[in-house]
Amino acid sequence: MHPVGGSPAPKRCTAIALLRTASQRSVPKPINSTVGAGNKVTLRPVPLSLIPQTLSREIHTYNRGISEIGICRTGEHGYLITLTTRTPRGGLDAD
Repeated sequence: MHPVGGSPAPKRCTAIALLRTASQRSVPKPINSTVGAGNKVTLRPVPLSLIPQTLSREIHTYNRGISEIGICRTGEHGYLITLTTRTPRGGLDAD
């Protein structure tokens, strides 16, 4: 290959087969997802230092009923915690 403008010409990639796109799904069955599977519980914004205590309290409240935990930073150094639960308050192993 000859240089173009003082730089060597890029090498062509021979490892890519440019035949066609996929003609079938890569996953034979739907992926199990928590979307729409439970209730969303949104807590008040908490400071960074209180996230572990807040999560511990909510995990003990819902036991094994939490399927997803989301934490987003809000303004003024607060963090919004959102839980997705798959069971009512008290969880699966409530006594």
